[in-house]
Amino acid sequence: LTNEITLTRAIAVALMSSSTKHKPRLQSRFGGFTMIEVMIVVIILAITSAIALPMIGNRSDLKLAAAVRRALADLQYAQSLSIASRDSVYVRCDTNTYSLARRSGATFTTITHPIDQMSFVVTFGSGATDSQLKTVTFSKPAFATGSALGFDSLGAPFLIAEATQAKTSLTSAVTLTLTCGGQTQTLLIEPYTGEIAVP
Repeated sequence: LTNEITLTRAIAVALMSSSTKHKPRLQSRFGGFTMIEVMIVVIILAITSAIALPMIGNRSDLKLAAAVRRALADLQYAQSLSIASRDSVYVRCDTNTYSLARRSGATFTTITHPIDQMSFVVTFGSGATDSQLKTVTFSKPAFATGSALGFDSLGAPFLIAEATQAKTSLTSAVTLTLTCGGQTQTLLIEPYTGEIAVP
């Protein structure tokens, strides 16, 4: 009986030592990723890129938003300047351009931009000096044919005929329209209060 126990122990030790010898070889052979795991990672990457790449590639909405913010800031600056100086400031619009000006009699003089110290003229489209505005277009507003938009000393908007200098109070909101990549955004200047908003 003792010999049988010793023999059984010897066989068990031999089996255990043989299984531990082959274990590292089995781990190295099966230590990588399975095909299913690789396929799951590839599918996740494909879905992520399908969602993210169009957002990265389409920057026209960002350029349009930047142009609208700039136009909004410029209009608010014109309104604030008219209140601070107690003298009217005018926004003269044309196709793909607008400028801020003062008036002396029938003569409009473009004011100086407070940051770059150049004439306060903003150009859109191919003639733009700012690369962010090259793909944005600014539509000439309906009032701009022969008239300019002004802000009086209280910041209230009005229209002035450039030829006759006749002032007309606004009775409805003035709309300025910017477009980029098929997307359009408008700015509204409310009558009486002069509130400038993006609807």
